[in-house]
Amino acid sequence: MDIFEQIAYRLKDTFKYFKNRTKEEFEGQRFEEWVVSHSNIQKISNIKEERAYWCLLEWRGDKYVDGWYPLSNLAPDLVLECVRTGCKEKTIAVECKYRNKEHNFGLKKEQILNYESFHQDRMSNIDAFYYVFGFGWQEKAPKEIYIIPSTALYSYNKEDKTIRFLHSKKDSEELSKEAPWYEKYRVYLDPKNGKKFLQYKSDQL
Repeated sequence: MDIFEQIAYRLKDTFKYFKNRTKEEFEGQRFEEWVVSHSNIQKISNIKEERAYWCLLEWRGDKYVDGWYPLSNLAPDLVLECVRTGCKEKTIAVECKYRNKEHNFGLKKEQILNYESFHQDRMSNIDAFYYVFGFGWQEKAPKEIYIIPSTALYSYNKEDKTIRFLHSKKDSEELSKEAPWYEKYRVYLDPKNGKKFLQYKSDQL
């Protein structure tokens, strides 16, 4: 891609969000779409696709007006069900987090309480909950991707609804970006060598 094509692409990319969306909303939706298209999910038009690993059960969008919003807004972005032999009917929830600032794994306690409460009250069949973090954007993909199980970020006590962050120096709402713990969760895709899809792996399943 030459310099003029790069400029044209960035201009087109930048001005897309002005139509009915803030820049933050556009970037978040763009990242969600990227995650869905790179998670080896079967397409409805090809439901018998043998190579697919997941079925997309839910894809929630944040819809609201003047303070009114559905309870589903409190749930994670995606719910996927495994369709492969050996893990059939295993179901996971995925929350997509796009950040311009690299290695910002901070989460708000209010959001975590929403996700976990919705999970406990309405989605008890979820086997594992993952956060997919994307940092920066280059052409058509995030520069860095991390898939982190919720249990590697914080512990949650469903009895008294308390949260303890596992990688912060203090029990604050920001996780330490200096800790090297996150490196093992980084994902590298390499389509030329067969690594085309994100993999949700953990002892949670």
